Amino acid sequence: MSGKQTRTTRTLVRLALAAGLASTAWARWTGRPPRAPLDAVRMASVKMFVTHEKASRELGFSPAGVDGALERAVAWFQENGYC
Repeated sequence: MSGKQTRTTRTLVRLALAAGLASTAWARWTGRPPRAPLDAVRMASVKMFVTHEKASRELGFSPAGVDGALERAVAWFQENGYC
């Protein structure tokens, strides 16, 4: 993949930015929090990738699999009456 955005993606990003701008402007006028803050929309439109390599190298971190995390999460929700 070349990393270029498709026309549809560019259009959606522009639409989201317009919504963020309008929402933020409206929020300033009304004094209420924006539903789609412009800064959040800008951050959401940026591709970001992370790895755990530095934590593994410097701290000895070894991430566990997702299956165990999901099992623990479901058990916690059940134990705390959310299910």
